[in-house]
Amino acid sequence: MPSKFKGYMGKVCDINLSTGNICEYPLTDGDREKYLGGRFISTKILWDELKPGVDPLSPENILVVMTSPLTGTGAPSTSRFDISAKSPLTGLIGHSNSGGNFGMYLKRAGFDGVVIRGKAEKPVYIEFDNGTVTIKDAGTMWGMNTQDAQKAMGQGGTLAIGPAGENQVLFASVVSQERSHGRCGMGAVMGSKNIKGMVARGSQKIPLHSSEQFKSHVKKWISLLQKHPATGDFAPRLGTAGFLTALSINNALPTKNFSLGSFEHAWRIGGERLAEEFLVKNAGCISCPIRCGRVVKLDGKEIKGPEYEILCLLGSNMLIDDIEAIIKWNYQLDLLGMDAITTGTLMGFAAELNERDIWKCGIEFGKKDNISQIIEDIAYKREIGEELSKGVRYLANRFNAHDFAPHVK
Repeated sequence: MPSKFKGYMGKVCDINLSTGNICEYPLTDGDREKYLGGRFISTKILWDELKPGVDPLSPENILVVMTSPLTGTGAPSTSRFDISAKSPLTGLIGHSNSGGNFGMYLKRAGFDGVVIRGKAEKPVYIEFDNGTVTIKDAGTMWGMNTQDAQKAMGQGGTLAIGPAGENQVLFASVVSQERSHGRCGMGAVMGSKNIKGMVARGSQKIPLHSSEQFKSHVKKWISLLQKHPATGDFAPRLGTAGFLTALSINNALPTKNFSLGSFEHAWRIGGERLAEEFLVKNAGCISCPIRCGRVVKLDGKEIKGPEYEILCLLGSNMLIDDIEAIIKWNYQLDLLGMDAITTGTLMGFAAELNERDIWKCGIEFGKKDNISQIIEDIAYKREIGEELSKGVRYLANRFNAHDFAPHVK
């Protein structure tokens, strides 16, 4: 419904993949006033629409992609958008967000968000184009990695799942450009609905209350960020990886399945070494002036570099100090569409299960030669990958290993 509030396009699309019906979701200005921001409106929709006990991977689950009033306005660090559903990993409401370009383009196409119900009979992708919505065949895209699938959908803002989402790995991610919606298994929910991806394009302008005042405030905001030592120096220079060595010094670095807080080889996988030896250039989310993202070279190709989380969780947490190997695993996880944080945590837990002779799975602290294969096996649910694809909670229950299982919820 049209909104009196600025920053909103005033329309949320409601798609039923089982019937093919496309309509507008009845979101009111009262809802927008009470539930400011994409995550809160998504929570309200899920609360209103989902019945208790719904299987997260059934057609009855609902997937919500939602933006916020500032998305696409050019304000600093506001390109982020939210994907929400009942989580197959936790059984609770799951939210995941990224700074990819889909949210911005979705608003340019005339929509603040989309609510997706049911399940398509065959693989599809959804196209939003200047107010029109089309469900298209994605049969030729099924099996593609996240980057190839986004290219196949054409120009505009894109998001896609990879093989992990197609196979409904419980921590499968959704990737927009190279930015990952990693948490809570939103890729698995998309896969369960036979959605390979979405693309949005359009030329509609986002309404602002006072365009000139807004631009002036944005300039001040950018200046503040660029002058601050954290966002103007530390983050661009070292990225999130810059926290790693400091956390190790302060005994707060996840090490050996979180049993320790310090790693003697932390400097080998830290932000300082990443910047000095591997950084090609900075990158970042659209509209973000901080540019903390890393671009590195792998086999002669420029790719997204690793963030702090994977450097510690597949590094110190596994007692591995090979930064080049972690760069490769990070890229592999993004292409397969699988959450790096959950994967790293899971591997550390499996390594301790193995060390304690509870589950002889071949995953060991300090052992790196089989990790790439195991990552692929998880994505395709092959051999031990079938067990690992269900996450830490499943393994903790199966082996009665709750005392050292690193998870929440």
